[in-house]
Amino acid sequence: MITHLNTEKCYLMGLLIGGGILKSGGLQIVLPYKKWGDLKLNPQRGGNIAEDILKRIKPLWKLQYDIDVFYKIDSAWKIIFNNISRQLQEDLSDLNLSHSGEFRECANLEKLEHAFTNKEMIRSFISGLVDTVGSLAATHR
Repeated sequence: MITHLNTEKCYLMGLLIGGGILKSGGLQIVLPYKKWGDLKLNPQRGGNIAEDILKRIKPLWKLQYDIDVFYKIDSAWKIIFNNISRQLQEDLSDLNLSHSGEFRECANLEKLEHAFTNKEMIRSFISGLVDTVGSLAATHR
């Protein structure tokens, strides 16, 4: 069991497992806002998404892992990491997520289940997962 996880970190782990990609160029989280978050098609919704990232998600990364993140919009919305802190590296390693590629491809739900010590942690993780997967459709699980 990972003893230093809390509900906020569980939410962030959900974000990472749902849309996180680790590659030589760094770490990013791809968000599912391609159409309904398009700034040209829906500027108000796109602005709300950007505000959520800046006001809610960015401070969580800073507080929990001392990491500055920013968002980028190209073919998809992405949260980009300037660096990966030692503590995040340790948590990823403890959850067997320290390889290159998409985290959802290697995530072991049994290992994750044992890392969560209460229902609030599970709820937070699922919230982060749904925020990045964007759907409960079977093809997205």
